[in-house]
Amino acid sequence: MSRENRKLDPWRSAATREEKFAPMQAFTKSLVLFVANDMGVFECLSQGALGLEEIVARLKVDRKGARILLDALVALRYLRKSGALYENRSDTARYLTSESPEYVGAMLSHSYHSLGRRLRLEDVVRKGQKSKRKLPEFQATDAAERKSVRKFTVGLDQSSRMTARLVAEILDLNGTETMLDLGGGAGTYSIALAEKWPSLRPTIFEAPIPARLARARIKKAGLAKRVSVATGDFLKDDLGAERYDAALISNIIHIYSADQNEKILRKVHRALRPGGMIVIKDMFVNDGRDGPFYPLMFALTMLMFTDEGDTYTSSEVTDWLREAGFERIRRRVVIAQESFLLIGRKE
Repeated sequence: MSRENRKLDPWRSAATREEKFAPMQAFTKSLVLFVANDMGVFECLSQGALGLEEIVARLKVDRKGARILLDALVALRYLRKSGALYENRSDTARYLTSESPEYVGAMLSHSYHSLGRRLRLEDVVRKGQKSKRKLPEFQATDAAERKSVRKFTVGLDQSSRMTARLVAEILDLNGTETMLDLGGGAGTYSIALAEKWPSLRPTIFEAPIPARLARARIKKAGLAKRVSVATGDFLKDDLGAERYDAALISNIIHIYSADQNEKILRKVHRALRPGGMIVIKDMFVNDGRDGPFYPLMFALTMLMFTDEGDTYTSSEVTDWLREAGFERIRRRVVIAQESFLLIGRKE
């Protein structure tokens, strides 16, 4: 090997190697974060810096294992170490301690406990999306499945609150009274929109478990008189005719196939009054399906955790909207390279 080649050899520099082969370490990094979150490390440090012995006593864990995990968290910049004391960094406290309004720990926990399913990616790619039903990792008791749905709904609520406020700022709902929030989860978007627009009266249409969580969140927000919850299956149930001034479909279409989405949009069109507005909030890939990064990666999650879901281009979704009868369709950016709105009208 020449002197020049030796200088360029990434294995001779830890920093260069880390950058060049980052995917090789990505799983370990994720695992460190998942385990620390599930064990309560960040909560343990939420009131201030602690030494190793105190952390071990509070968490009731092995001393050597705790020390290695904590030092890994320092390396990953989740924790700061000053002498013998460990403490949360400011962004760690912001997102990973439960007293923070931007806490996302529940979604991390859900992701951690679904790792077994994610490791079946090769099987699903080889045999198809529906083949996972036969895999043991996807077999769960009804009780376990209900628990998973609750955890996912809570996690999605936590991770979506800031985005919901952005959507509330972007949309002009002045004069809009009734709104259908289709598959509205724990009420994240309905609450944000109702807080922004005092005349708005959203109706969340959801399955039973998310519906119960939505009612609790709505009550806590002091909006029980304005935000209502209806329980059902929007793939099967009628949504009514000319009942709403607006409809929101947030983070729903990526769960379903093109045919299913077209059916949903026809139902929503029927449910809207003439002049009514439809808002689809989702992540869209570009027409060449070579970006943006996040929607492309998220398609893997849909491959693994839904029967027919995917991420779609905004052109595809625009075509569905037009075929359902919507016009004046426009696109707005919520978060660059990640989250977008498609807004249309029923003429």
